Amino acid sequence: MNIGAKKLITLISVLLSIFVFFIFTSIASASYGEEKPPTPRIMIEKWVWNPASNSFVENLSVNQFLFLPDQDVKFKVEVKNTGDKDLEKVEVTDKLPKEVSFVSGPGSYDKEKHSLTFIIDKLNKGEAKSYELTVKVKKAEDLPSNVFCMSNLAEVRAENMINQDTASFCAQKQVLGVTKELPKTGPSTLPIALALTILTSSAAIFITKKV
Repeated sequence: MNIGAKKLITLISVLLSIFVFFIFTSIASASYGEEKPPTPRIMIEKWVWNPASNSFVENLSVNQFLFLPDQDVKFKVEVKNTGDKDLEKVEVTDKLPKEVSFVSGPGSYDKEKHSLTFIIDKLNKGEAKSYELTVKVKKAEDLPSNVFCMSNLAEVRAENMINQDTASFCAQKQVLGVTKELPKTGPSTLPIALALTILTSSAAIFITKKV
């Protein structure tokens, strides 16, 4: 192999090495040298108040507590920014079941949609905010059956994210086994009942003696 060919091979090798070096340097820079963009995340949690334990719980079953007509039911909603980016204009909507009426809570209540909506202006990364609302079980004549359960849905929207959670509870129209009104027994009926008892007893004794 002559000197010119050797020089050409050496030059090509050097150029190839430089090219490979730049390729690997670019890949390393892209993988480790640049910061990843922040990731937004949002979460909502819903609880219902348990009057029996005086605490908020995720759900209330039939065996835990039964609400009655015209009784208030209290809820707590917590919205948390679980991402690494601050969020603005976070919208929270609480959709009420048809068996209850709205009493109080933040934001504005829409009677047509039967829902409560409010806006959190800013929620910093890692920050959580809690809110409470109260509803009332409707009157007995407006309830579907004696014992029934329902769910209260809470929804949060921020940027292009949606998260939901529910809290279920149960109610009953009336307390089973309780008579609304006892039979009336006035003083005028007592002597009559007593006289009939005496006459019946006397007749039975007389017939027994005759036999």
